[in-house]
Amino acid sequence: AAYDTIRNCTIDLSVVTNSSSNTSTGLAISASTTSPTTVAPSGTINAKNIYIANNLFDLGSPTSAYGAYYGISIYGNGQGTGTDSIAFVNNEVKNFSYNGIYSYGNNKLRIENNDVHRSTKTALYTTLVGIYSSTDIGLRLVGNKIHDFAIRGIESTNQFFGIQLGSVNTPNNTTPALIANNAIYNQY
Repeated sequence: AAYDTIRNCTIDLSVVTNSSSNTSTGLAISASTTSPTTVAPSGTINAKNIYIANNLFDLGSPTSAYGAYYGISIYGNGQGTGTDSIAFVNNEVKNFSYNGIYSYGNNKLRIENNDVHRSTKTALYTTLVGIYSSTDIGLRLVGNKIHDFAIRGIESTNQFFGIQLGSVNTPNNTTPALIANNAIYNQY
């Protein structure tokens, strides 16, 4: 995929009530048509210059702990060269099962001003991650709101991660990562 835009759309998976499969996702950029987390072969680019903005990703039933396992999966090749110049901006990602936005091995990925939450869920999954990033080169993770993962009034021993970083890839300091002005709140 190259030079594509997805803008002002509603991706409605709100009827999903029982999937915890790690192959379920609201949107996948991957080297595979059957898995949202397949690594691109070394030296290839499976996606470049993609703009995804102002969309609603409703990823599972509010009354179930389940839904799309990943809200969004953006998967490069682990060397930061499998994808290039992808922007995920001003989207709402809600009611996912495990991970709101999952990125791995991308080059110049922008995740900015998104609203990631489970505020209408009435059931919990065992582990919840708002945004996960690993081995992304030149990552811009700015201005995102990550909130309301727990259920008010219900005690839980579940794990919650607002932003989880695997490793930040900055070769020769020429493409530094910027992680700034993100808000994580109402995690009870």
